[in-house]
Amino acid sequence: MANIMTLEELNQGYEKMRAVREIENIMGRYSFFHTSMRHLDYLKLWSKRDDCILDMPWGSYDGYKGVERCYLLDHGDRSYPEIWDFMIGLFPMHTHTTGVIEVADDLETARGCWLSPGQETFAENGKGEATWAWSKIGADFIQEDGVWKVWRMRVYPVFQAPYDTCWTDVPPYEGFVQETHCDRPARDAVNYHPDYIYPENEPLPPVPYKTYADVGYIW
Repeated sequence: MANIMTLEELNQGYEKMRAVREIENIMGRYSFFHTSMRHLDYLKLWSKRDDCILDMPWGSYDGYKGVERCYLLDHGDRSYPEIWDFMIGLFPMHTHTTGVIEVADDLETARGCWLSPGQETFAENGKGEATWAWSKIGADFIQEDGVWKVWRMRVYPVFQAPYDTCWTDVPPYEGFVQETHCDRPARDAVNYHPDYIYPENEPLPPVPYKTYADVGYIW
C-alpha cells in the first residue's frame, strides 16, 4: 500500500517547491540587474541582517552594510552620474546554470550552488576589451516575513582570460577591482592553472538538511 502523506507533509513539500522557484527567480534577477548595473535593485534581494556575508574573489564584505559597499561603492549603480563614462561599452554578463537548491525542513533557510559562465567587456576611448570570466557560486537564503532573501554568498573564481587567448595561457584569476571597500582579504580559492586538479567541494552541492544549525559550514 502506498504511503499516504499527511496534510503537514503536503504543505511542507509545497512550500519547499515554492521556495526553490523563488530562489531561482532571485538568481535570475541577480544576473539581469548586474548586467545592467542596477545594483540598487539587486540590493533589494538581500537580507538586511548584520550577519550577512558576501565573499568575492578580491575580498569579503560583512553585514548588509558590507554588501552595500560592494555593489554601490565598488561597482556603482547606473543612476549615479559619476559612473556614466565607465558604463560606455561596459557589458558584464554572468549567468547561473546547473543550480542545486535544498530547502531546510523547518522552511527558514535554503542553500544553493551554481556554475556561472560569463564574460566582461570594457571600453576606453572607443576601443573595447572582452574577457571570459567564469566562476562558481554558493549561497544561503533566509525567509523573512514570508519572503526569501539572499543571506550569504561566496563567488569562487574559475578563470578569466581575454576572449582571443586560451585560459591555459594566462595567470590564475585574481579579480578585477583594484581599490575596494571590503572588510577582509579574500579567502584562498582554487582557480585554473596548468597544474590544476578540479576540487571536490568548491562549492559542495547542498544536501537535504533539517535546520541551518545542522549544516556546519558557511560557503
